[in-house]
Amino acid sequence: MTDPKVNDYLQQLHDPLHFELINYFHEKLTLDYGLRSKLRYAIPFYDKNHWIVYLNPVKKKGIELCFLKGREMFDTMHLLNFKERTMVAGLEFLEPKINFAFEDCMEEALRLDGEYKKKKVKI
Repeated sequence: MTDPKVNDYLQQLHDPLHFELINYFHEKLTLDYGLRSKLRYAIPFYDKNHWIVYLNPVKKKGIELCFLKGREMFDTMHLLNFKERTMVAGLEFLEPKINFAFEDCMEEALRLDGEYKKKKVKI
């Protein structure tokens, strides 16, 4: 499910590279992985049970796919760039092409998202 504000955001991207990359990954995340999208902090966020990832345009350099629980992604941490951030880590893309790092990170992020759902405690 896509928030209409995300569609508006996608249509208003002026940089052709940002437009191509964000549209490509938006379709991957929503159609292939079944994530919901919502515009938060003026950029698209994707979730299933909790926030999983967001797409962040990088000035003149493509986009960064940022994993909100990057610090907990022990199996793929070596693939991620933390950029002095404590929790969030990302992968940068300069072209619309899926690679093993994207697939491995998405698999682990979705697994973690499922584990958080199971950890909810009723009081």
